[in-house]
Amino acid sequence: MKLLKFFPSILILLLVFSSMSHAYLFNLTYDLDGPGNLASKIYGTVNVVENSDDSTNLDFTINVVESLLGPNADIHEIGFNLLGDFSKVTTNNGTFEKNLAGKAGYIFDYVINFGDGQPYEKKVSFTLSANEDLDVNDLFETSGGNGGKPDLLLAVHFQSTSTPATSEAIGAVPIPGAALLLGSGLLGLVGIRRKLKK
Repeated sequence: MKLLKFFPSILILLLVFSSMSHAYLFNLTYDLDGPGNLASKIYGTVNVVENSDDSTNLDFTINVVESLLGPNADIHEIGFNLLGDFSKVTTNNGTFEKNLAGKAGYIFDYVINFGDGQPYEKKVSFTLSANEDLDVNDLFETSGGNGGKPDLLLAVHFQSTSTPATSEAIGAVPIPGAALLLGSGLLGLVGIRRKLKK
């Protein structure tokens, strides 16, 4: 009978964990030119959502934080890796390039260029398609930095910024899995405890 008291809380936790793998928000915080050039803040975001109509598609939305990068900051390129070997990967917006501008020693398997300059792109959306099923977890292949730089999940190059360099490549550093699991578990325990107090 005691287990039945916990059933609603357990069900909610299972629903939360199952929905977590269908979307992910990457915070762009690490300046690829090295620490010290930019303060550690969120300069942009990349939101990735699994396409509910087609399991071979991922929908991306890239946003710039104008208050930090300036009113003319332009989303130029995104670089990322994919777990596994996909024989065909396409996009409905932009063109594939060999290297990410301003990569500072980072190598990404896939780089998409959205064009240069006018009009300035503050928000870019695109769909990535592959020859087999894609999910958000496929983006958790990191690109290793050299010289003590952190591994990155992906990076975005911005042009026409108000920063001293006038262009910046900023990456998303992975959250350690253990910290993510611990945080999620603690939130779940707090929820169960509050439910029991009522």
